[in-house]
Amino acid sequence: GAAIRALRILGGSALRASSADLDPRIRAEARAAYTAWLDVRGARRAGCGPLLLEALTARAEHAATRVFDLVAMRYPAVAAADTAAQRSRAATGTPRPVVPLTAEQIELLDTMLHGGDRTLILPLFDDDPDRRDAFARRRFEVPVPGLDAVLRAALGGADPWLRACAVFEAGERRLLAFEGAARAALGSDVPWLREAGLRACARMLRTSEARAVLGPYAAEDPDPRVRSYARDLLPTGAP
Repeated sequence: GAAIRALRILGGSALRASSADLDPRIRAEARAAYTAWLDVRGARRAGCGPLLLEALTARAEHAATRVFDLVAMRYPAVAAADTAAQRSRAATGTPRPVVPLTAEQIELLDTMLHGGDRTLILPLFDDDPDRRDAFARRRFEVPVPGLDAVLRAALGGADPWLRACAVFEAGERRLLAFEGAARAALGSDVPWLREAGLRACARMLRTSEARAVLGPYAAEDPDPRVRSYARDLLPTGAP
């Protein structure tokens, strides 16, 4: 709107003249966001289930939003104009988007970033995922990851829900290379991560071994939902 245009006119030239390259933190966060989107592409290519795809997509969206917020801190006029846009949306009951960015936010970046900053950041918010991911592969010289790499990246992160989704995916595919991750999930303090570990172990292990692993959780887990889930999964019959 008019406020954004005014900020661009008043602040854009000064920002372009005075801004240095993006600081290393923003560059690192941008790379992480691009990598997260490549993980989504790799998961789709491997035919992963909806739980893992949704969790990976959420991680990529939040990573991209974090990049925008860091850029806004670096370029005060971007932050001021985005705040004005947020107030306008709040007045109409429209929430602030995560990603994709609004046309106003893209215009701000396009106008106020310059040089290497602009080249690195703008493709992250391209509404064509093929172009965005092709840029990431060229820029960072990395391929679209395979299923093992996607799962290991998800398991190595701090998000327990993403880890649970990765354990669940490995279990549904009976990927024995991830048995250790499934067993590790059983020791989590997060109930639904333990549930994912139980499901994966039930799928991966032979009957007698699965009974030995799941039995204590069916009898003694502190969460009644986990106990019930373990009882439902507990195998019966011959090994």
